[in-house]
Amino acid sequence: MEWSIDKEVIQYIMDFSKEYYPREFAALLRAKKVGDEERRIYEVIFTPGLISGKSSAIFNPLHIPHYFDVVGTVHSHPSSSAEPSSKDLYLFSSNPVNIIVFYPFCDDCWKVYDYRGEEVEIKVNLE
Repeated sequence: MEWSIDKEVIQYIMDFSKEYYPREFAALLRAKKVGDEERRIYEVIFTPGLISGKSSAIFNPLHIPHYFDVVGTVHSHPSSSAEPSSKDLYLFSSNPVNIIVFYPFCDDCWKVYDYRGEEVEIKVNLE
């Protein structure tokens, strides 16, 4: 399975991270099938009741909407590290795509991981 993300989605995530800085944020990612082998991330979903601070962001599982096309999470690190913590790995749970964006939230300041915390290749759609 190949993964991609729309350029405007990653730009939105970076812009939001800059505005939210120095607090972390967390949200969900939705994807759709494009052809037989590709899934494209096209939307960020914010859940109500987000609790965030300088070292964590959590949402109540009871507030997570039940979309069948949610494929993962995105959250920010106010530091210059994108390494997932043990709490991050718990957040990733069984999701195939999890994005961590990090300070200073530039075009290349993000990494993608699977549910085990291993890096995942993803392409950016310029369309």
